[in-house]
Amino acid sequence: MHKHHIVPKHIGGSDDPSNLVSLTVEEHAEAHRILFEQHGRWQDQVAWKALAGMIGKEEIIYEIHKKMNLGRFPSAEVREKMSKAKRGKKISAKHAEALHNGRKNSKNSKEHNEAILKTKLGVSLTTEHKNKISKSRKENPNVKLLASNAGKISSEKYKSDPERQKAHSERMKIWWKQRKEERVGT
Repeated sequence: MHKHHIVPKHIGGSDDPSNLVSLTVEEHAEAHRILFEQHGRWQDQVAWKALAGMIGKEEIIYEIHKKMNLGRFPSAEVREKMSKAKRGKKISAKHAEALHNGRKNSKNSKEHNEAILKTKLGVSLTTEHKNKISKSRKENPNVKLLASNAGKISSEKYKSDPERQKAHSERMKIWWKQRKEERVGT
């Protein structure tokens, strides 16, 4: 049996026994479905789908974070605290690979990159922005080391992967052909 809040906690309901009722999992899911249909609160939708087995744990967490942070942007103070907390921390090889694969397999990466490119075309950085970049690079002694290690890792992967070499070679042939055609045309 599940304990269901008659007045949900996300709208101020309490854990008082008078606000709790025992339901089966199916009844609990149905109660949240009805609440969602009546009031349209995302919390009830997530609870309903989770209890009904329509979404798993990872999707529940994703939905909660997505909805809770909708339209929010952390203050400069919070961003600085987050940055300090991450500085100097190393991630496991497994985590690094997961991050890499997540970026590599991103569904919208091509469209996203094209959209960013369009917004950046013809835009030059302000002197203030350039100074901030320069200052951050000077303050972080690991920047050159990180860049050089990234290059070494990429180079090692490239050397050990004939398919990657072949694909790169084909892309370069196309690029050189296009460049030659552009020069002839001008």
